Amino acid sequence: MLTILLFLKGRHNYTDRWIRYMKDMPYNVIIADGSLTDYKYSGPFEYIRYPYDATYTQYYDKVADAWSRVKTPYAVQIDNDDFLFIDKLPAYIDFLEANRDYASCRGAYSN
Repeated sequence: MLTILLFLKGRHNYTDRWIRYMKDMPYNVIIADGSLTDYKYSGPFEYIRYPYDATYTQYYDKVADAWSRVKTPYAVQIDNDDFLFIDKLPAYIDFLEANRDYASCRGAYSN
C-alpha cells in the first residue's frame, strides 16, 4: 500500500544507519543511489544504482525513474537523514483514504 523512496548521494554512514533503523519495515523501499563512490549495499530493500548526480538533469532523471517504479497507491520521498515513525504511517494512509480531496498529508512529533 506504501512505497518509501530513499534518494542518495553520498553520506553512506547515514545510509547504513538508516537501513539498520528501518530494516524491519513492512513497506516497499526503493533506494535510488546517484553517488560517485562504490557503496556496498546490503539489505532488504530494492537498491538501484544510477549514474553520478553531476548535474540537476541527472538528478531529476534519477528521481523520475525511481518514481516510475512505484507500484503502490501511496509513496513517501525521504533522504537518509530522515527517520519515519513507522507506527504512524497507517494513520496517514487512513486519512488519505477517507479524504479523497487531499493529495498529501504529514505528521509532526510532539511530546
